[in-house]
Amino acid sequence: MRKRTRNESKYRKDRQTYNEQLPRDYLHKDSYETRLKKAEALNGCSFKTRTFKSKRFTDQYGAELESPNRGSTLEGHWVENDGKQLAISWFGGWSNLFTALGFFLETLAFMVFLFHVYALIANGFEYFWIMASIYVTLFGLGYFTLKHRAILSHRDKFYFNRHTGLVKTPHTLFRKPFYLPYEDIACYGANQRNVGSARGGSRVFVSLMVPLKYPKHYRFTKPTFYVGGFNREWDSLAYATAMTFMDTSIPLGTHLYQSIEHYFKIDKDITEKHGFPEELKPYLDPVDCQVNREAVW
Repeated sequence: MRKRTRNESKYRKDRQTYNEQLPRDYLHKDSYETRLKKAEALNGCSFKTRTFKSKRFTDQYGAELESPNRGSTLEGHWVENDGKQLAISWFGGWSNLFTALGFFLETLAFMVFLFHVYALIANGFEYFWIMASIYVTLFGLGYFTLKHRAILSHRDKFYFNRHTGLVKTPHTLFRKPFYLPYEDIACYGANQRNVGSARGGSRVFVSLMVPLKYPKHYRFTKPTFYVGGFNREWDSLAYATAMTFMDTSIPLGTHLYQSIEHYFKIDKDITEKHGFPEELKPYLDPVDCQVNREAVW
């Protein structure tokens, strides 16, 4: 914190750099109709429109922050961005599936190990190597799965792209993601009567991210995604932060700087599959890896 304060003072003294107006041609300027057609081209088909109704999820979140910096309490938590894209994680998907699989294999390995200990006491070292190879293999597979599950985490996120005005949905287990304008994403919280709780435990609160348009080739089910998982305030702030992020008429909120600086430092984009966005690099000091401008667009 002290370093950040010292650097901010240094940046302000260099008025020419601090107040310089950089090009903003990369920000989306297309109308909703134009972006809708671009999304259809990316998806390979036209959209269906839905009317969302739910007895449980009835509280629709607002799409705007009280101020661009209102989401400061989210800093360092699950809303991450690189200045070009902002990500919100989905509860389902590949990374969670592999997490569950990893814990299952670890538990199974432990159970086989306990059975092996019992067999050693009862029957001696008969079949020792067979039993040992089974639980060692299961433990190794479980450890490998848990260690590398993060490789798939980029597939389980919503990506709000400030430069295109489109949102990319997560990969579901059997369907590819699709694109749609950010105006067609709504988020709902469960009403108080339908917030589930475990016996003897605290209440479990989740929110539902709902695409109000979806590709025609989606049959049988309409896509919905569980997000959040802490409380109503955090989930609503995350959604409002994402929607405000897409508003190109205002600069990015200062509460997003820490995440931008992190990805700039490791030279990765939000997916960590590509390099940091070139358009955003002039906004950061190459030595301190901190924002050195009055505002980031």
